[in-house]
Amino acid sequence: MARDKIKVQTMVYDVTDSVGSVTIDKQTVTQANGIEIENAFGEKDNSLKIVIANTASSDSTVTIKAGDKQNSQLGDSIVALTQNAETVISPIRDMARYERNDGSIYLDFGEGFTGTIYAVGEKAGLGS
Repeated sequence: MARDKIKVQTMVYDVTDSVGSVTIDKQTVTQANGIEIENAFGEKDNSLKIVIANTASSDSTVTIKAGDKQNSQLGDSIVALTQNAETVISPIRDMARYERNDGSIYLDFGEGFTGTIYAVGEKAGLGS
């Protein structure tokens, strides 16, 4: 499967380093392709937020695929997506369950899903 790739969008902080903001770039999901979130855990601990808008006329699901790390034997996780609503997935507490060797996460969407996705997080390390 050739997955569509997205990057985590990180906050940009003001000159006082007190307020962060980001202009959101949403990706339209092609259900048959699924999504790869590149370098999903390169952000500050537990700051990753995945936002999925289900624009379909019925409820659907997203499957967070088990990865390559030590907790992958726990398997996939399925999250319900309500029709005509946005769902925020955060925090992902067990990154060792879903992280692939290249640092990405794979997402698969239920049959008939239509909508958009984006991921945001805070930059790790010192400075903005």
